[in-house]
Amino acid sequence: RSSQWFALTATERKEKVGKDGYPSVEAAVISPDGKKVALVAVVGGMPLPPGVPPPPGVEAGKQRVALGGKLLGENTEGAGVPVFAPGSKRLAYKFVQGERMGIARDDDKKLQAAHDFVGVPVWDRKGKDLAFAVNEGGTVEASARLQPWGDRGVSGGTWSIWLRKGKKAPAAVVEGIGGVAHLCFGPRGALAYARRDAGRWHVVTGEHRSDGFDEVGALHWNADGKKIGFGARNGRDLLWCVLPLE
Repeated sequence: RSSQWFALTATERKEKVGKDGYPSVEAAVISPDGKKVALVAVVGGMPLPPGVPPPPGVEAGKQRVALGGKLLGENTEGAGVPVFAPGSKRLAYKFVQGERMGIARDDDKKLQAAHDFVGVPVWDRKGKDLAFAVNEGGTVEASARLQPWGDRGVSGGTWSIWLRKGKKAPAAVVEGIGGVAHLCFGPRGALAYARRDAGRWHVVTGEHRSDGFDEVGALHWNADGKKIGFGARNGRDLLWCVLPLE
């Protein structure tokens, strides 16, 4: 529509065009209940990741998360990677302030970036608590910081896992890790993740820890929360593994 981009949602019965348009839209995320759409929109100039200089004479735009007529992350260099909570009531996203990064909820009033890099936030199944991976001391291209795959572009540094319970301040729950992947909450609220130590990947939740592998895939909780299944690789062997929790 003219020079603006809008969200278009469609069902079997009708199509609906969003009220607010933006010069550029980088991504769209639909809430689990199908009633909300979060856009990663660029306003005010050329669509460029935070920290990437524009061509001479061109103004760089600011990346924002657009939700329900509001722009989230307005006082930052850029915001993106929106993630809806399971109940669709809340939304979390990543943001950049200067050279630092942070995680925020859509109802946060004041944002503070405290880390060199943060991974994609993960909600618990009740939609109340958040977990996310943090890297300090590593390097990552500016163009990767606000991408869902950005953690794969981080080189070096030390990883940790942070937990934010409700609206309380986040706190580190696991520190000093060589790598973190596949954060997820189980049906009973336990947090599971893959961690790399001395070049080997282990699946961990609470006091339970798997054997080490060259690689591990996404984690799959049983419905009763008593087992975690995952794909893994050792050398040329591809494996399906189960970590029993009782």
